[in-house]
Amino acid sequence: MKPGERKKIRVVATGGVFDIIHLGHVYTLKMAKELGDLLVVVVASDKHTSGRKKLAHNEDERRQLVESVRHVDLAIIGEENKKKTVGRIKPDVIAFGYDQKPEFEGMAEIVRIESAYKPEVLKSRKILETI
Repeated sequence: MKPGERKKIRVVATGGVFDIIHLGHVYTLKMAKELGDLLVVVVASDKHTSGRKKLAHNEDERRQLVESVRHVDLAIIGEENKKKTVGRIKPDVIAFGYDQKPEFEGMAEIVRIESAYKPEVLKSRKILETI
């Protein structure tokens, strides 16, 4: 990007594990994209998620799945230090889903996407329970 062009583009960042992508994720990513011009999604690394839950996909597979969603401009794997990852992206806005804990105050405008698409049904954990 040429000097000065970055100021013209509103960058939005969001993140998550994204192991089993469902319509709830797609809806949230769509809402996040509407907050700016460029949507960067940080996919949690395998190291960051180890021990928390068993995953069906490794970090690169999850990154590729997220990147295939049309609302996403770029998907990256997060570093161990989340603030370092946010500092690398330099977003204007950080969007959090309705079920995420907002972090990174002071690094960008924080927006919580309060609405969700069928949250009582479309959660990865609930989908796995029905399989």
